[in-house]
Order: sequence, then C-alpha cells, then structure tokens
Amino acid sequence: MEIKGGMKYANERFRFERLTTLFMSRPRLAVLVRHLSLRPTFTTEQSRLRKVPAAVRRLIECATDNIRDTSDWLGDYAYGSEDAMLAVLLCLFPKLKSLDISVPDDAKWTIHVLSVGKGYHELLGISEQKLAQSLPPQERYLIDRPVLSELQELCWFCTGDHGSSLPTGVFALPSARRAYLYHVEHELEDWEVDLERDENTLQFKTLPSSSSSIEQIELRNCAPNDDNAGHILRVPKALTSFIYEMGPIDPSQFFTEGSCRIIRQGLERHTTSLHTLSLTYAENDAPEPEVEAKAIGSLQAFTSLTNLRLATIFVFGGVYTDLGNDHWDPLNPNDSKPVETGLMDILPPNVRSLELTRCEDHFTRTCAAVKYLLTQRIALPALSSISLEISESASEHLCVDTFYASLKELATQSGIWLGLSQDFEVPEEEMGWGFDEDVKWAKQEGDDTEQNKQRVHMSISDARRNG
Repeated sequence: MEIKGGMKYANERFRFERLTTLFMSRPRLAVLVRHLSLRPTFTTEQSRLRKVPAAVRRLIECATDNIRDTSDWLGDYAYGSEDAMLAVLLCLFPKLKSLDISVPDDAKWTIHVLSVGKGYHELLGISEQKLAQSLPPQERYLIDRPVLSELQELCWFCTGDHGSSLPTGVFALPSARRAYLYHVEHELEDWEVDLERDENTLQFKTLPSSSSSIEQIELRNCAPNDDNAGHILRVPKALTSFIYEMGPIDPSQFFTEGSCRIIRQGLERHTTSLHTLSLTYAENDAPEPEVEAKAIGSLQAFTSLTNLRLATIFVFGGVYTDLGNDHWDPLNPNDSKPVETGLMDILPPNVRSLELTRCEDHFTRTCAAVKYLLTQRIALPALSSISLEISESASEHLCVDTFYASLKELATQSGIWLGLSQDFEVPEEEMGWGFDEDVKWAKQEGDDTEQNKQRVHMSISDARRNG
C-alpha cells in the first residue's frame, strides 16, 4: 500500500490520524504490516487544534510514565505534529520487521516509542480476551508482546542541519539485528532526559554490556560523543559488521588519542565475530593540518575479519597529510627510505577485501605499504582485492597514474585485483548501504514526487504465508 501527498495540504496533514483509526479498529489487519517506509522527512510543525480520540489518549497515557510527558505528547498530537502521530501509529504494528524513516533533527516521540516496553493489549486499551477474539489464532501470542518486539531492521535517516538524537531504544529491542543511522549526533539534551521529565527514556549507560541482539551497525555522517561511541560497541553481544563514516561537526575530535582508544577498545569485544569493518570520514570533514592523528592499531586478533576499509590516517597516524611534504619514490628499488611495513603489520590474517580511502593523506606511505604487501602475498593467502581511493583534486598534485601503473603490474603478478578510484562526487541519490553499498532503502526509481511531498509505504504480508 502506497500513499502519496504533500503534508502542507490541509486534507493530507492528518493522514497518520486516519491510519491510526483504521489500525486501532482492525488489529487483524495491523498484524499483517511487516514494513513501514516514510520518505522524505515528516515534520514536527503544528497546525490547528483537534480533539484527540479517546483510544489515542489511552495509548499515550499507557506509553508514558509521567504526567509531563503525557501532557506534551497529547498536546503535540492535538496540534497535528506528525512526530507525535507517527509515534502512536508505530505502537499498532506488533509484527513490524523493518522501519525506514527520514526524521527531522527535532524528532522526539518517534525516538521515545522505540523504548516503550508495554504490551500490545495495554497500548490498545482493551482486554486480552477481547483482543484475542479479534486476532487469528496464530497471532494471539502477540497480545502481551512489547511494542516493536519483532523489529529487525531500522534505517534512521536525518536530513536536518543539526542531526537527529540517537535512537538508543533500538539497541534494546529483542529482535533487532541491523541499524543504519545517518546524521545522528547526540542523545536528547540533558534538560529533556532528567528524571522528572522522562523517567522511561532509555540511555545507553543503563543497558548492560553484551545485551543487545544488534549484529550490524552502520553510522554514516555521524558524530556521537566518545561515551556514546563506546556504548554503541559495548552493548551488542557479537557484532558482525561495523561501518563508521565520521562527521560532520569538527571531525578533528575523532583523531584524538581518547576517541581512537574508545573505538579500539569497543571493537576488541568482537574479535571473533566481526567480519566487516569500515572506518572512514567524508571528504569535507578532513581535520586541520596540525592535528596529530592516532592509528587504530593491529587488527591481527580479528580472525573473522574479511572485509576491511580504512582511511589511511587510521593506518599510519601522524600528521594527517604528507601532500607536498614528502616526494620520495616508494617504487624505486634504489630509494634510501626504509621498507614500509605499517599496513602489513596491522592486517587481520584472513582479510579478503582491502580498501584504503583518503590515500592523499599519506600517499607516498600508502604506495610503499601496498608495494610491500604485494611482495608478501604468501602471508595473506585469502587476500583477493585491494582498492585505493584518492580525491580527484589531490591527483592533480601527485603522480597517481605512474604509481598506480607500477602497483597494478605487481598486483597482477601476485594474483590480486587492484583498483583505483579518483572521484569523490556526492551522488544525487541516496547511496546504497553496507560495505558493498548493496543494501537499498530509499526508493530510487519512479519517484516523481515534488520536494514538498512525501511517501508512506506499507508492506502488508499475508499472515497465512509469512507467519
């Protein structure tokens, strides 16, 4: 089911309310919803005052633990805040498997609902017996299940200027496996999460270590503080994939010894499970030239790690760039510089795919390190591909083609595929997610909606076929 329309039109503003009425009155239909996608961003803007239906009022009262939050949520709903309305709607889908939403940077109630642990019948405000009569026999186990307890995937995409708060509640959902977060910077501000205002707000610090079922985390254009970065890695039981593109505020903070140590310590919890790791930063988020960066250190203990992508600054550390400062030729056998073993020394033993980004930060060292790596092929028998990425602007100042041709010849002799990318242009469409960018969330084709329009897409599965 796909519903289109601009949210600025009066007859469209309360579509969430109409959907809420429908699914509240028909639980048999609500349990069939498996996927909810809302693109582009909904709003927190308010319009004219409307009466809150009694059933919605009961749900909000049940989903909050203090009078102030109840009053605020009811008030936002009454004035047509889509954030408040969407949060109510999410409480009605006990078998929702995946959620894909684009959020404003001041979204609040949509974040809150991820942490609501109330049962389905409680939120609907009806007895267990009455709810059981309205559900198919195979779905009656949902009566007491907490809201969103079957959610497996979340794509949280913020396009606001300031970035969204961190949706920490997803890390406590029992079925959650994959979280894709874009432009997430912080948790709710302190004044919003004190005990008087919201006693039920779930904070990372309250979650036990190794308690989350999350296996794959992708942070793109994100800037969580050191504490939250540590919690993101501390809470999962066994991460298989961690992809972190740093940004957008003062990226220099990510290259400090403290931040690097926190990430490194967090990763060490997953040495036997992690098979994909990516640590990079966006082109426009380079640190200041005087920043002394810290390397990530050896990854040789990560025996399951097969896919690795690192910005070269995390390989070599030091001053972030040597452009224009170091003109020695690492491919010249008569060069007096020592052999560069820094890359070889950190690689995991079973790596298959290696990608080095921002090579201009340490161009000559990178070339020397790749050369040495190719001559030591026997030490990494699983390695099959190496990809180098360098900005097109930096290529103009470096003999990239010459270096690449020499390395390509050596790679061919070693039986390793070697690729070079010199284009950092930002695509107009949302990039794919995952290490190979093969995970698609945003609808790419046939989307002819205008800028001030948005799409609500629901995938409704037949319970008899999908259980």
